[in-house]
This record gives sequence, structure tokens and C-alpha cells, in this order.
Amino acid sequence: MDAIYEAIYAVHALDWIDPSDDLGHEAMFLADMLVRLRPDDPEARGLAALIAMTQARRDARVVEGCLVPVPEQDTKLWDHALNRYALRHLSIAQAQRRPGRFQIEAAIQAVHVHRHETGRTDWQSLLALYDGLWALCPTPGVAVARVSVLSHVEGPEVPLEVLNRIKGLEVFQPAHALRADILARKGQEHDACQSYQKAISLTVEPALRRYLEKQRSQISRNTADKSPSIYTAEPKP
Repeated sequence: MDAIYEAIYAVHALDWIDPSDDLGHEAMFLADMLVRLRPDDPEARGLAALIAMTQARRDARVVEGCLVPVPEQDTKLWDHALNRYALRHLSIAQAQRRPGRFQIEAAIQAVHVHRHETGRTDWQSLLALYDGLWALCPTPGVAVARVSVLSHVEGPEVPLEVLNRIKGLEVFQPAHALRADILARKGQEHDACQSYQKAISLTVEPALRRYLEKQRSQISRNTADKSPSIYTAEPKP
């Protein structure tokens, strides 16, 4: 079953950044079929819920060719029928009290779904869920995602130290993008730009690349605005 879960998840992952083909719909079909074949399998329901909530954001994920992170997406563009389908399967899975990786990943996405109702992201709940996911699935992706959430809970100082202690992230693009974001929030614009440049060099997806370039350009403009000017006689309007 683990191999089947992973195969369906892989089909879904291929469609995540460029939802221009039918892979996402195929992954959703396969996950739904798996639930019908194994209705008492909580991980099958967790996988279906995870894929559905991600598919629900297809129209909000990339705008004008640029990636939009989930916390910044316009929730009105989400497919809320798919979200309701996902939350129903997740609720049934959780009632069985046999947690697994895909159920926790779906629960993480459910926290983002609730932003449509509350207008805010519950970062504390996300941190608790990532702690649980890390216990089951200690991958570099989970580690970096957890640090990202931690930076929203505690501010940039401690998370940057945690990120710097994680081994094996030299060519892991999300780690450099996160370091850039944290450094920018610390006011270290020059170092942030360097980290963004490293992340860009490791990025092949056009939408993600445009997003990173946009973030780097914004920091560069902010740095330029702070630079002393020889025209100091008159204030800027």
C-alpha cells in the first residue's frame, strides 16, 4: 500500500507547480478510487483529502505566470466544493485514530483552508502538525517547512539558527528561499539577496522562479531606497 500511496502522490506532485495538464485530475481520480476500494483505510482518505485541497487551489496558485504562496492566495479563487470533499474524508480518517503521514499532511492543508473562514493562518496549529509530521517523516522538506512555520510563530532569530544547523541543504532550493525570507525580515537585505540568487539558480519551474525574482527585486528596491542620496536638499514627495 505504501508504494501505491507514493505512486498516486507522485502523479499529484508533478501537477503542483504547472497545473496545465490532466495529471492533477488523474491523481484525484486515483485517490478517490482508492478510497472506494478501501473505505476503512484512513491513509487512503488522508491522501484523497490532501490531493483534493491542493487541487482546489489550482486557479489561485499561479497568477500572471508567478507563483502565489498559500498564505497569500485569494481564497475566493479556491474550489470550496473540493475543500468540503477533502474535509469530510479527513474527518472520517481522523475518527479512526490511526494517524499517518498523509493524514497529517492533509491536516496541515486543512489549517490553510480554514483561513477562508477566519481570515488568518493558525501558525501555532501548523507548528504542532509539522512536529508530528517530522516524527513520522523526517525529510529535508519537512524540516524546512517546519522552520518556515516556526519563523511565523517566534520571529526570525531562532528559526534562522535552527535552519543553519540542518545538514545537507546546500543544494536544496527551499532552504535557500526560506533563508532569504528570514534574512529579509531581519533587515539583512544584502545577505537576503544573495540567498535569493542561490535559490533562483537552483530553480527550474518558471512560476517559482518568477516569484523568487520578484522577492529579490523587492528587497533590492528597498535597499536602494535606504541608500543615502546626494540630492538631500528636498524631501521626497
